[in-house]
Amino acid sequence: MFPAGLAAAFQQRFTDAGVEVRTGLRVESGQETTDGVTLTLDDGTTITADAAVAGLGIEPLTQLAEDAGLAVDDGITVSSTLVTDDPAVFAAGDVASYPDRLLGTRRVEHVDNAQQQGRQAGRNLAGAGETYDHTPMFYSNVFDLGYEAVGVVSSSLRSVEDWAEPDVTGVVYHLDDDDLVAGVLLWNVPGKTDEARKVLAEAHALTPDMLPGTITAD
Repeated sequence: MFPAGLAAAFQQRFTDAGVEVRTGLRVESGQETTDGVTLTLDDGTTITADAAVAGLGIEPLTQLAEDAGLAVDDGITVSSTLVTDDPAVFAAGDVASYPDRLLGTRRVEHVDNAQQQGRQAGRNLAGAGETYDHTPMFYSNVFDLGYEAVGVVSSSLRSVEDWAEPDVTGVVYHLDDDDLVAGVLLWNVPGKTDEARKVLAEAHALTPDMLPGTITAD
């Protein structure tokens, strides 16, 4: 997700906190013992611990929708009002592939989208017929830092970094192949997701050299 320098600084925070970080390895097997668990890694080493937590990601469960004849494309396809091919069926949250007003077709796995989209689907089920026009944010709080982001945040994209304090407080703009802002990362810059959405909405009018200072860290 993060530019190389920020990623290294972020990982160092874990190391400084006493966490041993093992990168580039996979768990091949695990065994529960009387004292905890033992994991065998693909380089032949083992790790013994009191407990193991696995974060494996998700895949949207769309079989029910497919069996019902609904359109599916990396999630259940919905319109701007969150309705599926069947006007009596709505979808929202992690499973819904919807047209974001700023970023095009997306499927978002985060609490902000689930809350806002679920609320809108409920209103539309009750007959409101309103467009879902919220571009969701995602966030995390780790140790003494917090970040928020809107849009596509990926290390595969070119970035423009605007730091008040390098790798501590600042804004990272992620640019697509046309040098347009596709995502904004707010690193220890709270409460400015609406400003980030404004940057995304005005991306065609912003050249990369105009981005520093667009969102301030104060």
